[in-house]
Amino acid sequence: MTGIFFCTVKLLRKDLIIEARRAELTAISLMSVIGLSIILSYGVWLAGISQSQKIELAPALSLSVLFIAALSVISKFSEYDEKSGALDGLLVANVSSDALYLARVAAIFLLTFIAAFASGLVLPALLGLTPSLLLSWNGALVFCGVSLGLASLGATLAPIAVRARAGAIFLLTLMLPLAIPLFFASCEVLSGNPSTRDFWWTLLAALDAVYLAAGLWLHPHVVR
Repeated sequence: MTGIFFCTVKLLRKDLIIEARRAELTAISLMSVIGLSIILSYGVWLAGISQSQKIELAPALSLSVLFIAALSVISKFSEYDEKSGALDGLLVANVSSDALYLARVAAIFLLTFIAAFASGLVLPALLGLTPSLLLSWNGALVFCGVSLGLASLGATLAPIAVRARAGAIFLLTLMLPLAIPLFFASCEVLSGNPSTRDFWWTLLAALDAVYLAAGLWLHPHVVR
């Protein structure tokens, strides 16, 4: 267990150093957030939606933006692995598959959470709302839960999708049905009935645990 932990940390450090030098994935995710936020907020303003309705819509819109940003990050990670052959080299070197999976989950989680923070700032500002609406402690925990679930799904499904001819579309097709429960649970926690909030928190945590555990089990079969 200790060996897997230290191996995971080293692999994560490698991914983060590469990203710090190039900042490619961060730029892609942030531009996705800004572009989609502008488009969605423009549609909201055109529809003439009231302030109270904007407050109700903001969590769902922000989580939609987050999903697309996470998808772009996951897709680029898998493309890099495929083109560079880095994953194959690590497998040949007999690096633990569990460590590879956990390091990739951690890297996607960090970049997705940055995108979540950006969407929590940009989208409310464009809608004329206060950023604190989505950047409270409650909102931060929800974004953490969603980011972990998407990262777990992405690290599991991306190696499958990257081999397909239309990799990005195939990845979206694989992830969307599994991401929908995360989306609904998160929306209910942020803007749903307070009396049922504990149930949706439990569901969000359970989905994260299931997706992470399933990924640990499936990843060795997916990458080999």
